[in-house]
Amino acid sequence: MQRARLAGGAPRERAAARQAELAAVDARLGVDGPFDRAWQVMLRALVEDDGRDDVAAAWRDLGQPYELALSLFHGARAALAAGDRPGGAARLREAARLAEELGAAPLARLGRPRPAQDGLTERERDVLVLIAEGLSNRQIAARLHISPRTAGVHVSHILAKLGAATRTEAAAIAFREGLTGSATARP
Repeated sequence: MQRARLAGGAPRERAAARQAELAAVDARLGVDGPFDRAWQVMLRALVEDDGRDDVAAAWRDLGQPYELALSLFHGARAALAAGDRPGGAARLREAARLAEELGAAPLARLGRPRPAQDGLTERERDVLVLIAEGLSNRQIAARLHISPRTAGVHVSHILAKLGAATRTEAAAIAFREGLTGSATARP
């Protein structure tokens, strides 16, 4: 499996390690509320790639259609991978309907495959590590001694190369595929 090749190790061991990384990042942020809990559930589901229905329910309850569509897309992917074609198709239809209602072009791009090796440059990997730590463009710029505009360009390239619609999704992909442990930020 390509993901196993990218991240190395057994899938359950990788998921447990990524879960621990997410818990550490979340603890550093120190935010607690309904949105924080919804993001925690969504990140867990993205890292574990299980498409849990509680993710969609959390966003549905909060009235957040974009995040709901994201969770439905990932739930569809997990359902299809598990052989549940009707469940996957239903989730995809609802995600597509929400994306159309929102006029959300990034959601439409979610189904596009990513390059096998993600095509990230060394600097983009450095920036991805900092995205996964929850840093803003300004904080990334300060850490890497680059301009905030340059940091923003790197973030845009990373999102495009990973096929991620949001920074959070890019962080989840990075954790799930072991991309955060293979790069270190350079001064």
